[in-house]
Amino acid sequence: MTEFIDPRLAPKTGLLRNKVGERTKIALDEAEGGLSFARLIQLIDHPANPTNFGKQDLSCGVVLAGHGIEDHR
Repeated sequence: MTEFIDPRLAPKTGLLRNKVGERTKIALDEAEGGLSFARLIQLIDHPANPTNFGKQDLSCGVVLAGHGIEDHR
C-alpha cells in the first residue's frame, strides 16, 4: 500500500503550494500577512455594497457574508 501524498503540499518543502513562490514557513506567513493587510485596505477604501452581501465578488473570489469575509476559492 502506498502512502498518501497530499497534492496541496510542495514535495520539497512540505508547505502549501503558493502563488507567491515562498519556500519557508516564515516567508509564507509574512507574505500571507501582507496580502491579507492589502486586501483589508482595499475593503476599507472600497467597502462592499450592502445590497450585494452574499453574492460573489468575481474579481477576487471572495464571498461577502453578513458576518464577515469568507474565502470560497
